Amino acid sequence: MKRFSILIAAVSLLIAQSAKAKPTVEANRQFAWVEVPGTAIQLSTANPYLTQFPWYMNINRLVREGETIVFEVASPEAQYYRLQGNCTNQQLLVQFQGEFESENKIVYQAVSDSWHPATGLQERLLNFACSRNGGATLSR
Repeated sequence: MKRFSILIAAVSLLIAQSAKAKPTVEANRQFAWVEVPGTAIQLSTANPYLTQFPWYMNINRLVREGETIVFEVASPEAQYYRLQGNCTNQQLLVQFQGEFESENKIVYQAVSDSWHPATGLQERLLNFACSRNGGATLSR
């Protein structure tokens, strides 16, 4: 009986792990990074004289349909985010999150997020995206 319980637990664990989303890997992407004003952060508080590093937005993947905008950003720590925002009501959600493995290779996964007010850094990112003229239509 004890073996049966262990077997059931092992099978349940395997099913749970296989249900997890596998990361998406994109290589040889063409990025056009633009520094987002007002987003520079200091990576180390130990030395106030260290350079501050800004966030960047990929203007090659900026898509807008009405007040909805989808855009990609890179953090100073080489983290990747694809965000969806509403330019009118200043709401934002994270669609994907990941990291850069190299200059043109990213690995990311879908994020379970809900709409929330954009504040602070997120507000600056959203406002910068909304101020750009995204000519592409929104791809779903």
